Amino acid sequence: MRTWRVCEDCGLEWLADDTPDGCPGCGGATTAKSAAAPTAEELYRARSADVASLMAWLEMEVEEHGRFARKEGYGFGHAGDLRHLRTKLIEALAFMAQQDEKDIKDALAESAHSPDEAEGETTD
Repeated sequence: MRTWRVCEDCGLEWLADDTPDGCPGCGGATTAKSAAAPTAEELYRARSADVASLMAWLEMEVEEHGRFARKEGYGFGHAGDLRHLRTKLIEALAFMAQQDEKDIKDALAESAHSPDEAEGETTD
């Protein structure tokens, strides 16, 4: 059995070997728990399920954002929200696909989904 610490504030879990009692993420209070260390496959499956849930949640939030923007009237703030999200998604895709962000931006520009992409702007 190994001892794990769990942050009571943010939920972060980590192996307690040679770490302070405070959470390394937020500094919050922690509790110790003993458990068999999860296998790499168990961690992968759990994190894969989390990613799928987060992607579905994100899709719902983007739809809600669109409904709100239509109701309130489209503003540059709404477009800026999506530009920020686009930047973060490009970063995530570049990481997972092991590609340069520029390659992904170039591929988006080729599809010309937005006026700035159609005009060749590929930088943020």
